[in-house]
Amino acid sequence: MTAMMIEAALRAVVFAIAVGAGLRLLRVQNVPVRKAAWSVVLLASLAMPFLMRWSAAAELGARFAWVVPIHLPIRVQASIMPPAKTKEPAAPVAPVSALDAQQGGASAITAVSVSAMPEAGAASTAIRPGWTWPAPENLMAMIYLAVAGALLLRLLWGLGAALRLWMTAEPVSPLVAPEPNVRWSAKIPSPVTIGSGIVLPANYTAWEMKKLRVVLAHERSHVRQMDFYLQLLAGVYTALFWFSPLGWWLRRTLCALGEAMGDRAGLDAAANRSSYAEVLLEFAAMPRQSLPGVAMARSGNLSRRIERLLNEHHFRSAFALGRRRALASLLLVPVALFAATALIRMPRVDAQTAPPAAPAAAAASPAAPDAPAAPPVAPAPAQDQAPAAAPPLPAEPTPPPPPPGEDPATAVLSHGDSLTR
Repeated sequence: MTAMMIEAALRAVVFAIAVGAGLRLLRVQNVPVRKAAWSVVLLASLAMPFLMRWSAAAELGARFAWVVPIHLPIRVQASIMPPAKTKEPAAPVAPVSALDAQQGGASAITAVSVSAMPEAGAASTAIRPGWTWPAPENLMAMIYLAVAGALLLRLLWGLGAALRLWMTAEPVSPLVAPEPNVRWSAKIPSPVTIGSGIVLPANYTAWEMKKLRVVLAHERSHVRQMDFYLQLLAGVYTALFWFSPLGWWLRRTLCALGEAMGDRAGLDAAANRSSYAEVLLEFAAMPRQSLPGVAMARSGNLSRRIERLLNEHHFRSAFALGRRRALASLLLVPVALFAATALIRMPRVDAQTAPPAAPAAAAASPAAPDAPAAPPVAPAPAQDQAPAAAPPLPAEPTPPPPPPGEDPATAVLSHGDSLTR
């Protein structure tokens, strides 16, 4: 599991680098286009494990022979690991038949039983094994699950707090906001977006109408962009892939882009840039509190937001729409995703696929000194032994060779007569 998550994180980083390089080469500064591109990167990174399985099942990478495979072994090869020590097989024990038990009595059975029992030290070691460290893969999996579980619990706690805040909030007057998704609560000091709803602080009735209009325009922009759900998905990806810097970076980047689009909507409803900047500074100066949702003013990127608001040229360039660049950047995202999932192959080296070769000297090595010796086997009684073989018959004498000049048949007959006599 950890190997698959690491590979998915690496592929997502490659995908994000390709998209970022394309946006920089095309000089795309439009905030909505960049946010759309990075939103697709977030969704694709979450689905990267499933995309990897689909790409492997479809064998997309095998159809492109020009791609150079990237070997990233996740596991250690078994060929470089020392071979494990194997125990010598136990010596066979001679069976004791009923006849042996009757003849030898209890002494034979006792001898065999005592010889088959292991030593006292070996028995105590087997009964009380010592604690050993888990395997490196199991240890990595335990650490990963512990950190991911803690981050997911934190995310679920924040989601539950947001839902409780929304359920306990009171609806505002229809004269202030005709939408039913606008409520107010005394538990928050500044406006916040929860899901598809807006929660205002309790002192919203003391605001001027211009300030209220600016705040509602900003928060409605967050609702249209679905920033709450994007932040939730970014939190899930950060919790699952906490070891990858991509999740943390995507979370900050999507938040900054969403706030930039909200500032544009609020600026359209404000009288001028300076008045909108004052509203942001007012909410940022309030006591810090972890709000369960998308807050209007965050102190982390407030200086950049105010600088962009006061710089008219920079603000216009951030929202200038170039159709060709926007189209090219949107077409770049699926191409980069296909390259990250199909064109890059990362085969893993598994210990089961490459077993270590047993050394030849191991077969000829003597038995371990601590291995138990084979028990002596008593010779079988005479009744159980096979009968002795009969002695061989004496060889028949061969006839002498005939003298020269004599007929062979006559010599054989004469030799037979001599034997008869």
